[in-house]
Amino acid sequence: MRKHFVAIVGHGGSGKSTVIQSLTGAKSKGYVGTVEDRSSGKELEVMTSSPEENNELSLQDVREMLEKAKRSDVSLGAVIAIQPRGEDTQKPMERIFELARRYRFTLHAFVLDPPYSSKKPRRTTIEEIEDRIRRAGVKCQRLDGRRFALHNAAIIRETVGLF
Repeated sequence: MRKHFVAIVGHGGSGKSTVIQSLTGAKSKGYVGTVEDRSSGKELEVMTSSPEENNELSLQDVREMLEKAKRSDVSLGAVIAIQPRGEDTQKPMERIFELARRYRFTLHAFVLDPPYSSKKPRRTTIEEIEDRIRRAGVKCQRLDGRRFALHNAAIIRETVGLF
């Protein structure tokens, strides 16, 4: 069974964590770990906080999460929040996508724009982010971050085929 890597991409305050919580049932905004669907016994590895915005998370943490999902017979894959930074930063999203590709996941990216609420100035435009995702060889779909997170989660579930 091919495993899925689902990236929810957006600026700070765009609603990434809330969408992931709605999609997976993860308990909190900073959740990192395994979520189980008790009716099917299937699991997802989840990182609701982006490695770019949480200094406690590293690319090694992403690698370990992907390794765990790959080894598990009941895992459907991984869902992760990504807050894009400049291409020259230490943990660019392109490196995260490359890690998932190495583990042979099917890659999906969903970009939240306009954001749910964003008070922080943007360093990059959504068009630049989408271009970077496409150059990394990943199909991306834009979702309206102002909509209910449950609505966006349903779109992701339908597109990816999770659960």
